[in-house]
Amino acid sequence: MSTKSITRATGFALVLTVLVVSAQAVTVPVMVGEIPDIDACSSWGEVSGLKYSSLAVRSGPGTQYAQTDALQNGQGLYLCDSAAGGEWQGVVYMPGKGTPPDCGVSNASSSPRAYTGPCRSGWVRSKWVKLLAG
Repeated sequence: MSTKSITRATGFALVLTVLVVSAQAVTVPVMVGEIPDIDACSSWGEVSGLKYSSLAVRSGPGTQYAQTDALQNGQGLYLCDSAAGGEWQGVVYMPGKGTPPDCGVSNASSSPRAYTGPCRSGWVRSKWVKLLAG
């Protein structure tokens, strides 16, 4: 292989690596307040049905997004957003089990917005979430 071919192949590999890393660094915000006059996140659920592992919380709705946290069965979640035909849920949560914490999503929102805190947020597979209220 010539030096020119090696340089071209190395450059291609570098560009490909940058694109993959950039795609993983993207964050898709969880939107709250999508429907006027109801709670910013209208449902409450919990992680359920895991047998051997934890539920990955991701920075966007898909396995190509970076994992940002891991949750166990019984973890409470506000259900705020969905994507991919309902396969992914945008959730807001406070680490730990128990009653719904005050995450600022239990009241009506004047307009849709990206959730910014004070609790954590991210995306989880819907099949591991059991609806409890809403």
